[in-house]
Amino acid sequence: MRITELAETTGVPPATVKYYVREGLLPAGTRVRDNRTDYDDEHARRIRLIRALIDVGRLPVARAREVLAVLDDDDRRVQDVFASRRTPSRPARRRRSRPRPTRSPGSTRSPRRPAGASWTGTPAVRRQRGRSTPSPAPGTRSRTPTSRAMPRPRACRPRPTSPG
Repeated sequence: MRITELAETTGVPPATVKYYVREGLLPAGTRVRDNRTDYDDEHARRIRLIRALIDVGRLPVARAREVLAVLDDDDRRVQDVFASRRTPSRPARRRRSRPRPTRSPGSTRSPRRPAGASWTGTPAVRRQRGRSTPSPAPGTRSRTPTSRAMPRPRACRPRPTSPG
């Protein structure tokens, strides 16, 4: 079957099939001509396995390549590869060792915001929190000139009329 037929059968775009071949996840098909390669049902089965490892198993492509290499090698076991990665990384261990904040049953309030505390100000005021100078209250003018401040309009003086 052609690459388009393989793509339709497996539900992946032809560009993805080419990517899997380039990354070594999928063996290359049989070249018929310079611009045509044929694939068989074994390629379709392999693409379904790759998609299962990446989508269902949530493995990155490099990790899926390792698992596929183990499946292709009769001397190694898949369980050994997964067991080598079971020890959590340092940040994950640190996260687990921290005590979690407790909430009483039925409570809907976030444990990070104590009961009785409310959000302060409007969204515009909350955005200003990290700035060094406070913003003026809504509806008032700023006392310090800023680059975005509009100049005040000058008072119009009546023009003198000429006698006569």
